[in-house]
Amino acid sequence: MSGSPACELCDSPIPEHRESQFCSDGCRSVAGTLPADDAPEAAAEAVAEAGTTSAFFAVEGMHSATCEAYLEAVARGIDGVVDADASYVTESVRVDCDGDPRPSA
Repeated sequence: MSGSPACELCDSPIPEHRESQFCSDGCRSVAGTLPADDAPEAAAEAVAEAGTTSAFFAVEGMHSATCEAYLEAVARGIDGVVDADASYVTESVRVDCDGDPRPSA
């Protein structure tokens, strides 16, 4: 281990030239959008409620639990979304919605 400080969000080493608690501008930006109580470790399996519909989306490029937490937080902030569960392992997001998840034309 190099002894470099770790990013507050993804635990990657912070490059020596950065004077920040984050390894990149991307991590700093994501950290600013996540609610304080939405830590990656706090992600819980949710059960879809009766009367909801689940939609599954492929998302390329996820590489950490932080990506999961970010996508879940963004999805849950959308009206009509009951819950969301992202997985960087399967590169997918399940979104549980009230009624039909397809947008109307």
